[in-house]
Amino acid sequence: MRRGQVAAGRVHVEERSADEGVSVKTKEKNLSVGSSAERKVSGVVERREKKGESVKVGCDGVAAHTEVDGEGRMWGEIVMKSGANDENPNASQSLPLSPPSASRNRQHPMAPKRGVKVVAKKKTEKVTNPLFERRPKQFGIGGALPPKKDLTRYIKWPKSIRLQRQKRILKQRLKVPPALNQFTKTLDKNLATQLFKVLMKYRPEDKAAKKDRLLKKAQAEAEGKPSESKKPIVVKYGLNHVTYLIEQNKAQLVVIAHDVDPIELVVWLPALCRKMEVPYCIVKGKSRLGTVVHQKTAACLCLTTVKNEDKLEFSKILEAIKANFNDKYEEYRKKWGGGIMGSKSQAKTKAKERCKRSSFRYGFMIGTCFLDLVLKQASLCLITVSL
Repeated sequence: MRRGQVAAGRVHVEERSADEGVSVKTKEKNLSVGSSAERKVSGVVERREKKGESVKVGCDGVAAHTEVDGEGRMWGEIVMKSGANDENPNASQSLPLSPPSASRNRQHPMAPKRGVKVVAKKKTEKVTNPLFERRPKQFGIGGALPPKKDLTRYIKWPKSIRLQRQKRILKQRLKVPPALNQFTKTLDKNLATQLFKVLMKYRPEDKAAKKDRLLKKAQAEAEGKPSESKKPIVVKYGLNHVTYLIEQNKAQLVVIAHDVDPIELVVWLPALCRKMEVPYCIVKGKSRLGTVVHQKTAACLCLTTVKNEDKLEFSKILEAIKANFNDKYEEYRKKWGGGIMGSKSQAKTKAKERCKRSSFRYGFMIGTCFLDLVLKQASLCLITVSL
């Protein structure tokens, strides 16, 4: 079998058997030629891929004149000098290339890209041992274990978890009055991060720090030295204490937790802050506020003053908080919450609405047809009367 490859300016022809046909490969198509004796030749090729132009192949012992059709397929003949027989060294043989196929819908394989080695995929046959019989699994009683699946809906959860989930669902289903719905409008994440950075700078002292301070004060008094008793600037906490500071108009910022239980403890606090014109905000959640003041939870916090180096940052936070809460108080005071039904109920409601719209369209079409009929009858009556 002879193979010829035309690629990147070079041609290589191999002839292995006189009984088989020869296959010549180009970048576009596979071309077949006749058979001949065994020989190997190689040389340089000149190519032009425009429609109707010829492709010339020249080398030691090979010459060809071929044509390229509109689809880029090459055909023609290759003339080769045999050189295999010493008695007739100038013998030559003409190997015709097959013309292009008449069918244009024939799909031809694409040539591989340059520099990419195409490895033929080997089909591996699965070897099965005849000694082991294939037995499908039986998932009945006493059989194979079933595949794992999500058992969330079948787990008996603790009562506290069931209650909080039911409470969350009820808050979505039932109508929530505006006084309670305002606690769902919390401070955004970026602004809350900036606020808590400022609050952490003014954390009150813990028990160990207070013990050290009192010990140093007692030692100074025992030695007769004057004690430096400068009041520190810290965050104020405690519902009664914060309420007193708001009423005395000493509070500069009030921070309220959104998940206080019972909510009646702080439900009136936004109205009091608005009346006293004190900036307030609602954040998530009470445990995060408790971390600031070394407690488990805290319903609300308050800042009365800040240091000079933090006044610029604190004023920017106050402006953003006023725009989101104090200025929008009237809007939140009228907005109800809840009323969000489940997925099944929403699907039924949408189906009813679609049915209503389709029935309305059908009735409108019938009405227009009846009106057209009445108008036609009236026009006929007028014509007969006029005649």
